[in-house]
Amino acid sequence: PLGSNFTAWIQCQCDGGDACDEFVNYCAITPNSSIPYTDEDLAIQEGLARLRYAANASAPWFVGIGTHRPHHDSRLPAAWAGPVMYPGHVAPPAFPLAPAGAPYMSGNWFGGDYIDPAHGCPNCSVPAARAIEYRRWYAAAVSYADHILGMALNALDGLGETASTITIFHADHGYQLGELNEWSKKTNTELSLRVPLIVRVPWKTEAVGRRCSAAAELVDIYRTLVSLAGLDVSAIEADVQGSSLAPLFDDPGDSAFRDRRAYSQIGSCNCTTVTSHDWTGLECGAGRCVHTPVAEFDFMGYTVRTPQWRYTAWVPMDNATARVDWTWPVADELYAVAGDTPYDFDFAGYAANVASSHLDVVSELRDDLRREVATWY
Repeated sequence: PLGSNFTAWIQCQCDGGDACDEFVNYCAITPNSSIPYTDEDLAIQEGLARLRYAANASAPWFVGIGTHRPHHDSRLPAAWAGPVMYPGHVAPPAFPLAPAGAPYMSGNWFGGDYIDPAHGCPNCSVPAARAIEYRRWYAAAVSYADHILGMALNALDGLGETASTITIFHADHGYQLGELNEWSKKTNTELSLRVPLIVRVPWKTEAVGRRCSAAAELVDIYRTLVSLAGLDVSAIEADVQGSSLAPLFDDPGDSAFRDRRAYSQIGSCNCTTVTSHDWTGLECGAGRCVHTPVAEFDFMGYTVRTPQWRYTAWVPMDNATARVDWTWPVADELYAVAGDTPYDFDFAGYAANVASSHLDVVSELRDDLRREVATWY
């Protein structure tokens, strides 16, 4: 019988035999651990059972397998521990402080997923020695997630389903490991939002092994899969967001996608004056409005990404109407990203807000955001 659609979230069991760091940001399972497995182990076991069940069914099927890590905290089998997987040099963040000129509501500097007494304000950075270990263990957690993915792909091969199955790999968000003094995902930065997106469609031979530079959003996945699976795209309800990326599988360089832009948003709430580490200033809640009604938001941060720029407008929320008001003062962020690659988490362009020196670009991208956002509601 198949199990639940959800598996347990098993965090570090420091009182249950796990070997934990001082602040419980990472841990290794030991022979004394009361829970000798990870939640990723549970997820892949259930996922493989569903794959076997689906492959034996005489109908088209969909199976999703999700892992919690590499999210904080990094709880791993001893053989996958940070020092085991990455015993050599791991660099600390190259830009460990908040971006120069960033508005206060843009950051999550007061809080974060990682617990460290040195964190807590825009210029309060975690010591390099601890930051290196947090990064080392996170990298190991990425490797373990990659191992889990490999188990799923091997199972597809073993079931003889690879050639007839669309396989898609993606994350739900990025992460920051001390870059720009952030230790979580709850921001509108490139590092929090950019994710891997790998799609294998075996019968689309033009796309096999190809890399595509078109801007894509995770809301595009639904329409893309409907099209690639040969289902009736006209049956998709009109209010389903996103666009189909299916044409790129026939021509990865399709010119229709050349100037496409990607959009995102995140709220900012509970903004108030904070004192931390001899620093006093405005900060907003670390939870990013997760338990706050929309009518009580302070700001909504809207972002547009082009090949050259990343622009964010922090628009005040009119609490009486529960809608943003673009006529109120808007805080701008603009980052030059033309030289960015997916491989450098310490890209210098993220570290300086250049909005004040490119007012023409800010004006054009803000107008674009207003038009785009108006279609969302």
